[in-house]
This record gives sequence, C-alpha cells and structure tokens, in this order.
Amino acid sequence: KNEVKSKDPYRIEIDAIAPEQETVKSRFSIKPKQSTVSSKGKVTYEIAYDTSRFMGVVNSVLLAHPRLAKEESKGEAEHNLGVIYLSLRGETMPAHLTVDKKKRIDNNTYVQYEIWPTSLDMAPPITKKISLTNESAADLSVNLSTTGPFTITETKTNAPPHPLSKPATVEIKKPPVVSLFNLLPGTFLEILCKMNRPNPNSLSEWPIMEKTVKSGSLNFSYANGSMEQILLEANQLRPRLTVHIKNARKNEFAEDEYDFGTVYIDKEKCKDVLVYLKNSSKVTAKWTLNHVTIPSKGFLGHKTITKLEQENINKTDEPSVFAFSVTDGSLCGPSTEITWMPQGDSVPHVEKDEFDSHLLPQAVIVKFMPSKPTFYKSKFKIVVDQGLSSEIILKGTGAIKEIDDQIFR
Repeated sequence: KNEVKSKDPYRIEIDAIAPEQETVKSRFSIKPKQSTVSSKGKVTYEIAYDTSRFMGVVNSVLLAHPRLAKEESKGEAEHNLGVIYLSLRGETMPAHLTVDKKKRIDNNTYVQYEIWPTSLDMAPPITKKISLTNESAADLSVNLSTTGPFTITETKTNAPPHPLSKPATVEIKKPPVVSLFNLLPGTFLEILCKMNRPNPNSLSEWPIMEKTVKSGSLNFSYANGSMEQILLEANQLRPRLTVHIKNARKNEFAEDEYDFGTVYIDKEKCKDVLVYLKNSSKVTAKWTLNHVTIPSKGFLGHKTITKLEQENINKTDEPSVFAFSVTDGSLCGPSTEITWMPQGDSVPHVEKDEFDSHLLPQAVIVKFMPSKPTFYKSKFKIVVDQGLSSEIILKGTGAIKEIDDQIFR
C-alpha cells in the first residue's frame, strides 16, 4: 500500500482470510498475508508446514479474496473479484532410526541381558552395544533416556555436535555422557547401555529364584514429538542343582529318599550307589555337601503316629556311615541329560568333545558302610553358593550276618 498511486484499473489487493470457525491453530502459515499486485505483476507467497508434535496427514484449504484496490475504485464500493481456493495437504512422517537388532513377533525390538550372582569372570557382559543409523533423508534431532535398572555409559557418533549439547570443560575429569544428538542423513550413533547389577544378597532386588526378569527401555525422543523405544530385559539367574538317583523315592513331604536296604557289617564289604548332580541353569554352580539333622518328635501314641514319624524315632543319625566320593566342587551348566538305560551295541559310541565334556553332570559314588546292627537315616544338603540348594535322604540297615534283604522289607 506504500506504492505510488496509479490509474491502473487492474491493480488488485489480495487478502488471505482464515475460516471463522477455525478454533485450532492451523499447521499451515502463509507469508505475506496481504499484498497488492499491479497490472501484469507477480507476487510470491511462502507456505510453511509445522511438523512439530503431530504425526499423520493434515488437510487444509487456503482462501484468498481478491478485490480492486481502494484508490482505483474512486470512492465507490469495493469490487470483489471472487474467491481463490487452494487445497493444502501435509503429511508428517514419524522419525525413525534403524537399529542393528531384529524385531520379535510383537514388532518390538528387544535387548536381553544375563546377570550372574557368581563366577563373574565367566558371566556374559552386563554392557551391550546398540547401533543406530539415520537412513532417512532428513536431519533427526534425538534425545536419549532410559528407564528401569539401566544406564547409558557411553555414546559415539560421526554426526556434528548438537547446538544445545554442553561441551566438556577442562575441570571435569570424566565428561558427562552426551544424550542429545542431531543426526544427519547417513550418520550413525553407537550406545553402550549397562544393566546396574543388584546385590545378590538383597532378596528384595534378587529373590532366591532360578530366573528373575527386570524390565526397562531405551527411549528416543525426537524434536517433532515422536518417540521410539527399545525394550531392555535383564534375566537375573541363579544356579540350581538337583540330585538324581536311580530308584529313588519321595516320602510324605516330597523329599528324595534312597534306601540301601540291609547291608552286612564288614569293613571290606559295602553297598554303593551312583548319584548325579545336575545343574539346570547357565550359571556355574559352586556347591558343598553338608549334613542336616533330621528332627524327630516324641512318642505320639500307636494310633496317631505315622510311619515316617516312627521311622524318625527309631533312626540312628550317623552321617559317617555314608561315604561320598566328592563333597564339593564347581559344575557348569546347563548339564546334559542323564541316560539310565544302556545304549547297547547297535548305537555307535560318540566321543564327547571339549564343549560337551564340561557340561556333563557331576557323578558322585555314595557308599553305605554300617558299623552297628541298627537302622541308619541321615539327610544331606547340597548347598549352592548364591543359588538353589537340594536335599537327599539316605537310609539303610546294618546286619551282623548276611541274610536276604527281602526279610527286612
């Protein structure tokens, strides 16, 4: 309107008018909103689309009401030249970084950890590397954060520093981990994410269970409001040993028992049995054999006492009559299966390699050597360091002269 007045009857004023019913700020903006076009003139408008805090498609209509300039109307009423419609469509694509991990069937990306309470020199690492790549054609401004017992320990990228990231000062011995990045197309980002290992002695954080799962996430917050995440799972494992004896039975309390039967009292003669210790977890189990006292109740009466209670009253708890070939050790896992049946000549013999050999169950020979003609019964516990223990009850009867075992059964 600051132009010099002319007598050009075709000089037109154009106003971009937003609809009156619009209550939400439009994501499209136009500059300039008002202009004057001279005869055979040309004007350029800039239309901007706001991509922040919205995903999806936006449809809008731009309206323009051209009319003759006031100075050209010679005091008469403004002469409107109609309405110009322009359809606008904008689509905000969600920001995405390509991860070097495969997705599961639920379309989520997972990173798994295995945490051991012992044998830390043999345990898997508690820090995992995650690589991200910007394969899109746009710059991506992303901020990193974690939830759960996980921490970002280090980041590395070939993209230039983000303008808002704080540079490390000389006074800081260990600079803080950078979590704000501006990734250009084709650049990468490497993240070292660590699982904060809890104290194995804290039962609230690490219960006495073979497997406890702790969950968290690695979150990516983009400048346009979209978010992505990688789910983090930490399997807290504890070792577990189980006792396996052929022909062993369970008592009324579901405890494993093995009965040697009747054995003749002789230092040169004894009865033995082969016991296998099997580790069902991946954690290396450090175990020790301990004797546990079996509690016995007083006499309860012939009509109320059970067979097990009567047996515990008449027992002689002397663990020295049961000799174990191995009383402690370390067992890797998971152990291979135990085969009780002989394979025979028709099955070819296959030598175990070094990997399979150290996963074999621990074989223990238990000898029963009674010293008195009495009934022996003792309980032994396989105590596992920071793991789940097992118990076995051994019993047998000593005899002065050799007789058939069936008489005492």
